[in-house]
Amino acid sequence: MALMNGRPARKDYDSSSTNSAEPKDDCDCFLIFFLYTGSGGKPRSIQSLCIAHHDLINADQQGVAAYVEERIEGFGSYGDGAIRSRKQYRFPSPFTLDPTGLWRCRLILPAEWAPADARLVQVETLERSIAYTRLDAYSIDL
Repeated sequence: MALMNGRPARKDYDSSSTNSAEPKDDCDCFLIFFLYTGSGGKPRSIQSLCIAHHDLINADQQGVAAYVEERIEGFGSYGDGAIRSRKQYRFPSPFTLDPTGLWRCRLILPAEWAPADARLVQVETLERSIAYTRLDAYSIDL
């Protein structure tokens, strides 16, 4: 991501085939986001860093796990093509959810966690609400 006029150039992040916000082997997952300065091939400095617990991006891991990828053969005029149904995810970046994190280094943890390290200082609370009208299924008819 690059900054344009003090705002992130991209408000979202995309992941293909794998939901990078899902726990791995029953362990918590953290995502690392950063914004850098400059452009082109020159070395760039990181100006904003966010390490976020996966629940910030998506707390509903059951819905993600239920999706099954499919490959449908026999597509196209000659019947030798295939349609690949692949997971594609797009979620807001932590800098979109918490613009006060710009130009800072942030660690975002679940509210119920209480880190014992005195070097970690809570600066604010970021609240997200579960959407009760959200997509839970879809179908495509070719």
